[in-house]
Amino acid sequence: MNRFPWYIALIFGILLLSHCKKDNARPEIPQETIDGLTLKLVASDNSDSTLLSFSDPDGDGGMDPVITGGSIKVSTVYIGIVSFFNGTTDVTESIRETAEDHQIFFSASSQLGLIFTYEDQDGDGRPVGILSSWTSYSKGSGLLRVSLIHQPDKAAQGVAQGNLNTAGGKTDIEVDFPITIK
Repeated sequence: MNRFPWYIALIFGILLLSHCKKDNARPEIPQETIDGLTLKLVASDNSDSTLLSFSDPDGDGGMDPVITGGSIKVSTVYIGIVSFFNGTTDVTESIRETAEDHQIFFSASSQLGLIFTYEDQDGDGRPVGILSSWTSYSKGSGLLRVSLIHQPDKAAQGVAQGNLNTAGGKTDIEVDFPITIK
């Protein structure tokens, strides 16, 4: 009779240990609070520059955000630098330090003759987007969308080329800037 409880404990222990799994998921990193964004575009020959900016200090609701667009020259290569803000605090370095958990996506409306290329990478060799290059190839006006995605699937198909549709993750900030190519 004394052996019966011992066998039950042994069977229970084996079952318990066999159902434990090692959790290989990435730890959840809290999303940043971002209420400002700038995209500075500087012609590679320094002949032109523009600063696109977004500010929404009171967050969702309340007052409307302030969005400032800009214009660039056709047939010109630009270097793009994105900066993020929480109030007056520049949080770009925090994004850079957690680059494996962030990617900036750019998309231009069809009226814009504009192509971008990522110029920076995270520690795994995948794009980040704080630094980029842009080539304007035809005149037009439209919207340039800048999206910072938190914990995207950087290994998903097309994400390294800037395809937001397959990235997953959560949006930290997304802004549509009016822009004209002259």
